[in-house]
Amino acid sequence: MKSIVCTLASLALAARIAFSCPLTPEDTYNDTRLLNFALTLEYLEHAFYTDGLEKYDEHAFQDAGFPSWVRTRFEQIADHEASHVALLSNTLGDKAVKPCQYSFPYSDPQSFVALSVVLEGLGVSAYLGAVKSITNPDLLAVAASIMTTEARHNAWVASAVRKGSAWGGSLDIALATNQVYSIAASFISSCPDANANTIQIQSFPSLRIENCS
Repeated sequence: MKSIVCTLASLALAARIAFSCPLTPEDTYNDTRLLNFALTLEYLEHAFYTDGLEKYDEHAFQDAGFPSWVRTRFEQIADHEASHVALLSNTLGDKAVKPCQYSFPYSDPQSFVALSVVLEGLGVSAYLGAVKSITNPDLLAVAASIMTTEARHNAWVASAVRKGSAWGGSLDIALATNQVYSIAASFISSCPDANANTIQIQSFPSLRIENCS
């Protein structure tokens, strides 16, 4: 549990730094690159839910203090993420990037749920930051339809499962692609070389808090 506390603290610090930096112009990011960046995040989320639900069954969630319907809803979210991957992959066709290898620092259902809030919130900020640069109206509609679903995922986990607030304020925060990737890279072990050439995103140096109590 100490590991996930340190990780979430590091992510919170990284997010705080990212939020304090102004959005950088993304005029050089064409629609294909932006959708591939979105696909990169959807691969990550899909892997997160698939791995977590394979590791923790209904009894594990109940032993952690969650009602039985919580895991069932997470199964639905996992199906949504699989649909997002399929939609973006089919839209991009042979230009689609491939999945990476991932490492998620949860150790029990409680930390799995906590990390879910982080990833869903990151997804919302990523889409919000990218949609202004998508020029094709049909592709913009695809991105917007995923973004609103991710926002509902985030609100449900934060409020119904974790008993917190379903929102952080009156407006969501948009993040630029390099800001998002700097946080997402914490969970990526390795990627196919071709992915980097396709999305061409530079992440900020990683942050880690040592000796968390």
